[in-house]
Amino acid sequence: MLLNLLNGKSKSVASAAVLVGFFALLSRILGLLRDRILAGRFGAGDELDVYYAAFRLPDLVFNLFIFGSISVAFIPIFLETYRSDKQRGWETASRTLNFLLFSLIFISALLILAAPILIDKFIAPGFDPSKKAEVVAMSRILFLSPLFLGLSSFLTALLQTFRRFLITSLAPIMYNIGIIIGALFLVDFFGIYGLAWGVVLGAFLNFLIQLPAIREFGFKFRPRLDFWVPEVKKILRLMIPRTLGLATFQINSIVITAIISTLKAGSLTIFSFADNLQSLPVGIIGVAFSTAVFPALVGAAAKKQLNVFKDRFSATFRQIVFFMLPLAFLFFLLRDQIVYLVLRTGQFSRLDGRLTAAILGVFCFGVLTQGLSPLIAKSFYALQNTKTPAVIGAVSVGVNVVLAVLFIYLFSFGNLLSDFLADVFGLRSAGDFRIIALPVAVAVSSLFNTSLLLKFLSSRLGGFGYGEIASPVYKMLIASAAMAAGVYPLLYVLTAVMGEETFLAAFIQGFSAAVAGAAIYFLVAKLFRLREADAILRRLKNIF
Repeated sequence: MLLNLLNGKSKSVASAAVLVGFFALLSRILGLLRDRILAGRFGAGDELDVYYAAFRLPDLVFNLFIFGSISVAFIPIFLETYRSDKQRGWETASRTLNFLLFSLIFISALLILAAPILIDKFIAPGFDPSKKAEVVAMSRILFLSPLFLGLSSFLTALLQTFRRFLITSLAPIMYNIGIIIGALFLVDFFGIYGLAWGVVLGAFLNFLIQLPAIREFGFKFRPRLDFWVPEVKKILRLMIPRTLGLATFQINSIVITAIISTLKAGSLTIFSFADNLQSLPVGIIGVAFSTAVFPALVGAAAKKQLNVFKDRFSATFRQIVFFMLPLAFLFFLLRDQIVYLVLRTGQFSRLDGRLTAAILGVFCFGVLTQGLSPLIAKSFYALQNTKTPAVIGAVSVGVNVVLAVLFIYLFSFGNLLSDFLADVFGLRSAGDFRIIALPVAVAVSSLFNTSLLLKFLSSRLGGFGYGEIASPVYKMLIASAAMAAGVYPLLYVLTAVMGEETFLAAFIQGFSAAVAGAAIYFLVAKLFRLREADAILRRLKNIF
């Protein structure tokens, strides 16, 4: 019975998005709990800097060969083969998995050997020798995780092909549970390296939970080296541009880490915490909706139903903006309360919290574009075009790296932008706050990336009715501004009365502002007759 429930099929994009979004929210909540445990136990200092820097090489392997590449390259080819011949489809799946495992093991082995040089020269050149040695040791443990995550991602792609979103949405939850176990228990036995073993455990659980579901479909993995067949070659051809695109993003991550390693201790930890917080709405809304609609886009593209494709895209675009835009406003207004509730415990100091909140506030200016980017990119992938997003991504990463280096340099001296940010976020007494230059670069490059993607997709589709998108988006912007105008005075009064240095005060302020903001936003959206607001109200009426 439990397996049947977990293996249930989602019947529509909306239901799939709700399902994916709900479990993405649950996973993100566990992620916040994970970050709170890490912040409280270690604070923003050398230990967590080592932990986050150690991810760079294993993440490079996973993201290049597995993450994103599998779903966008494998699903269209597998569906095409499976529909014509089921047995051949399963053979294609097995051979593809063999190819990926071989690639993962081979590349990981090379990077394990080269880790000392790569970390010393490229990943963390600003760390002292003992800190670099710890990064190398932890990286080598973490190289076990791409193997399990690779297997898990492949199973996820297969299951999502058959619209089985429930079990695949549970997998990331298991990953966070493993990390939490590492932080709470394994650290007592292995020191800081217990965090790495927790990551490996989480990756294994991520893979393990999906095994029973995929076996129900009759998939059987056969280890073999004769994977070089036409279907795998075609998948590889589709993967190469996507992999190159991801390579640029990984290079960007490495460059950012290298820059941060030259700043004061704890900077990488603070940046990572803020990045995790801003990715919360991106994952819950942007990634959830784009993941849910992707099979439908693939199906419409395969059947040459261009109008259906456009309608699916436009509807999902509006839905993402409807939720992401007010969340960006709310996250900016509630940045201090969010950071206090999630991170201000144990060893995580008030100054650490202030810097994290400032970085989160700047990130908010790029949240909407980051939430839309997965949808636009996956629309290209559904059309079996992985080159355009890769090229645009490479250019955008170049812009981000140049801006990051430039802004870090400029923020070393007094200038209008750094002075303005210092005053807005109260950083005058924070000492070295140059790290705030990095989210500025991220926000600008994210806008650049999403704008280019949208322009080229519009050209590819012969336009998709900007009026149908632009008019509702303007109304959503007005509704979000009205929400902010109503929330800010309430938040100001609550903060003046209660202060902001207790968990209870931060919770009451955040909860009150969020409820009031949601009410104002939905009221204005209803007055504007936005279909997204009507759809939500209909669902609420059906429930209650």
